[in-house]
Amino acid sequence: MTGFLVRRLLITVVLIWLVTTVVFMFVRLLPGDPASAILGASESFQPTEAALATVRQRLGLDRPLVEQYTTYLGGVGSDVANALTAAGTEDVYLTGKTASAAFPTTAGAAQL
Repeated sequence: MTGFLVRRLLITVVLIWLVTTVVFMFVRLLPGDPASAILGASESFQPTEAALATVRQRLGLDRPLVEQYTTYLGGVGSDVANALTAAGTEDVYLTGKTASAAFPTTAGAAQL
């Protein structure tokens, strides 16, 4: 019985790792630039290269793929969310603590 549980646990860990890896790679293979999508690029509006570079830097998209992957798996520090509140249809407020230097935040957000 113990052997069965250990095997199932190992299979579960490998399966979770496999699924997260496939999701990471799938997102990277999608066409388009995440920074352009975040800035709302369209045919009528093209963000500047400086704005794109800022978003890429804040989200870690300018880092090597291996570093992006390890950050995706576990971050570069510990993150703890205390509260998540939706205000209206577009505003979301997240409070918490992080030791991660790569945690993306909104420009002008309170950093206590």
